[in-house]
Amino acid sequence: MHRNSRTPTLLLTTLLIAISSCAPISGDDNPALPEAELTADEPTETAVATSTSSAITPKVPPTATPTDTPAPQVVDLLFTKNAFCRRGPSTKYFDVGSFSQGDTAQAEGRNDIDPRWLYVRMSNGEGHCWVSATTVQPNPEADLLPVQQPQVLLPQTPSDIYVDRICKQGGFAVTLNWTPAWEADGYYVYLNEELIQDITNPGQTSYVIKLPMNQPVSYALQAYNHIGYGEQNIIYDAGCP
Repeated sequence: MHRNSRTPTLLLTTLLIAISSCAPISGDDNPALPEAELTADEPTETAVATSTSSAITPKVPPTATPTDTPAPQVVDLLFTKNAFCRRGPSTKYFDVGSFSQGDTAQAEGRNDIDPRWLYVRMSNGEGHCWVSATTVQPNPEADLLPVQQPQVLLPQTPSDIYVDRICKQGGFAVTLNWTPAWEADGYYVYLNEELIQDITNPGQTSYVIKLPMNQPVSYALQAYNHIGYGEQNIIYDAGCP
């Protein structure tokens, strides 16, 4: 029996066709890298588009953090009227000097309640005193000055006053009685709002007032010391018939 000589030739032809179909059609010796092998330094088209878009987005400036305005240490004042300079922030304090309209002064402190008073250097440059803010040209910086407390306090107002009252023919008398007030150097006695007695003994605890018959009156006691005086304790009396 004769072998078929065409069979090897057919197999060889089939193999050559299969090899030629797997060969690249490009002449480039370096085939393209797979997408998974792209590095981070080589962005894809999508990454480039995103980068370009973010570059043209306007940036919002950061909000500035507010800071506290530092309190001034000294504020210059101009007096618009004559003014007493007192030992403390009230008309109840005695004056130790004065300023005239047009004068200037340096304020170094203030009180913390209304009405406003300012702690200033005295005109002779020695020591300090207090002036009312109503006597100087308004200055907003004065409200930022540090709060200054009075160096010495006013005396307490005698609050436990009681009266011994005697009616007799032709008139009557009242005896004011009280407990000594804290920080007091003495007492003022008033009759119908007028000062009638200055008691210079801080340990005294009573005083007699003689009054006419059938006449309504008011009397008062007020403690004071070397820097000023406290509130008046006022008593109203209808009088003896």
